[in-house]
Amino acid sequence: MSRAAREWLARELPDWVRKGLVTPDAAAELGRRYDLVDAGRPRNLAVVVIAVFGSLLVGLGVILLLAHNWADLPRGARLGIAFLPLLAAQGLAAFAVVTSRNGLAWREGVGTGWMLAVGACIALVAQVYHIPGDAGVFTLTWMLLSVPVVYLLRAVLPAAGVLAGLVFWAGHEQAFAGTAVGFWPLAALLAPFVRAQLRQEPASARTALLLWAVALAVLAALGITLERVTPGLWIVVYAGALALMSMAGEAMPFLSGFWRRPFASAGAVGTVILGLMLTFEWPWKEIGWHHLRRGGGHIAPAAVFDYAVAIALPLAAVARWGLSLVRRTGAVPLAFGASAVLATASFAVVGAAPGAEGIARIAYNVFVAALGGILAARGIRDRRLGEMNAGLLTIAVLVMLRFLDEDVSFVVRGLVFVGLGAALLTTNAVLARRLRREEAR
Repeated sequence: MSRAAREWLARELPDWVRKGLVTPDAAAELGRRYDLVDAGRPRNLAVVVIAVFGSLLVGLGVILLLAHNWADLPRGARLGIAFLPLLAAQGLAAFAVVTSRNGLAWREGVGTGWMLAVGACIALVAQVYHIPGDAGVFTLTWMLLSVPVVYLLRAVLPAAGVLAGLVFWAGHEQAFAGTAVGFWPLAALLAPFVRAQLRQEPASARTALLLWAVALAVLAALGITLERVTPGLWIVVYAGALALMSMAGEAMPFLSGFWRRPFASAGAVGTVILGLMLTFEWPWKEIGWHHLRRGGGHIAPAAVFDYAVAIALPLAAVARWGLSLVRRTGAVPLAFGASAVLATASFAVVGAAPGAEGIARIAYNVFVAALGGILAARGIRDRRLGEMNAGLLTIAVLVMLRFLDEDVSFVVRGLVFVGLGAALLTTNAVLARRLRREEAR
């Protein structure tokens, strides 16, 4: 199949799935058969990268040239120089709109330069007039003024920059102002853009980059904005969030590959890491309602956010899990969705009975082992080495952690590690040989 045909098929498949013309499994099989991962990649991706990198180099070069004689310049000249990059970026954006230059290189390059110019202008004006302020106020002002750039140019890189800046602002506010719940309504300003990008270019590299930025920003902001008034509540919150991410990603069968499925990949990796962490004893110590924190700067209204997300995320994950169960979407989505149920039940049991930490640890050891086995089985069934290796590696890491955690002799540990390594190598060799035979046929 030609590249043009594959690009057309990559664009049409999401709409076919939504209309029920093809099943999600059939769409996923078409994506793997015709290699639609590469078909969704824009041809001028290299041009976009060069345009953005060139904009950064020009901006940094101008800043270095001006910094050499900055102190000797009069105030009016310094003020003009502060606005010059911003006016230049706006002029380029207007030129692109008037001349209908809607290429990705123009949009991403000009958008990135415009966003950087906004920050530079704010910083230079504050320096010229000695305006007091802190990093939090500067970052928030910069990000809010950059949001229109995202919508005017439909640029993904500025959107990712705004999300990163808001995460930094949330960390600053949590450290110095007491609470950072304001991150969520601010981040929601980009929700329409994310939705439009996902509908218009579902299989493109730009959409994958944007979804990675959203996934990482959400996971980072959850840890920052939680007040942790109730110790251990983060277990329930993160389990629910990761389960929702993984199941939402699994519902996008028109995307394939680790990097092309940000929600599925981030949710899967996060669920495995969280599960491995919860096989240890330390996360389960002194958690639950018997260990509420009433001091240390934690204010009571801020705890409302903790309780709200601790209820909403697991409930949404369980509801989505039940929908997957009804639709019979497969064992992998069900396994990831079950993590939210297990986390909520374990937190409730350990919180009510402080001596039940061992039960929770055993449950998570079984869960992680089962999750690894399910991933490996689907990888072998679908002839996907990456997924098979992910499942086998999950089991291997679990076994290694248990042997390192327990009092076992070095000889036994060495034999176990050698056996695990040999099993991984043998399984990969067998499956790779089988795949080569099928391709030869």
